[in-house]
Amino acid sequence: MDVQAFWAFAGQSWSVASIREPLLRWQHEKELDIIFLLFACWHPHRLPPTHWAFLQAGSRYWHERATVRVRKLRGRLKPLAWLDGYQACLNLELHTERAVSEWLCRMSAGRFSHTAPAPNVEQRLRRLFPELPPDELHTLVDICALIPQQSGPRHRL
Repeated sequence: MDVQAFWAFAGQSWSVASIREPLLRWQHEKELDIIFLLFACWHPHRLPPTHWAFLQAGSRYWHERATVRVRKLRGRLKPLAWLDGYQACLNLELHTERAVSEWLCRMSAGRFSHTAPAPNVEQRLRRLFPELPPDELHTLVDICALIPQQSGPRHRL
């Protein structure tokens, strides 16, 4: 899988306010692994549910042990008005998300059938994130489908 294409999709998705706002809310209220959610939105092929469970567990492990810790440190620095420290933590947080993105792409490469029909991404997200409101997931999928893709043909989300 092409990590550059995924990273571009994640960045473009984050730049859309109607995508970013629910993601931020879920991140703060549920400590949701946003990069994994975006990966599940982006991944253009069907994978077995057991492989999705493997990817989610690995991403969650990294999310809890690296990304969340850096994010909490960044939050503690904000009131101190230490801009350099805050910016350094923000950059480190992005690097942790980039690292797990690379892992997700590497672990999903070649684990799919090129002849299988396009996945139903909304069903995938409902299975992986049952705690999220179905109507908000539906809206998220519709908006993410409008994000231009960087490589190859793309299924309709």
